[in-house]
Amino acid sequence: MVTRVRVTGRLVNRGRNPYTHLRLFLSDCEHHDFEIRPWLPISVPAQPPGSDLPPRDVLVNYLGKLLEVTGHTEDIGDTARWLLVVEDARVLPTSDARGACPPPGG
Repeated sequence: MVTRVRVTGRLVNRGRNPYTHLRLFLSDCEHHDFEIRPWLPISVPAQPPGSDLPPRDVLVNYLGKLLEVTGHTEDIGDTARWLLVVEDARVLPTSDARGACPPPGG
């Protein structure tokens, strides 16, 4: 069953390394963790000098930040688990994060 969702939380990697072992979760202020399918590349090659192309967005720019994510759920095989498939994500400035989670360790 697919469910549309909007969730606010901090994006964390529960894998060993964001480049070689990525397991993304959005952790909300009530300590619910939502596993997320990566929606952007982890990194991209540098643009040639003098390029007029805008820089591409990469996933590591979102790690540790407070996000508002909209998307839908996707069942994982025969298990009772599901992934959050991101359709849109935006970083929330602290002033926009009503009741937002404190910074990690805060």
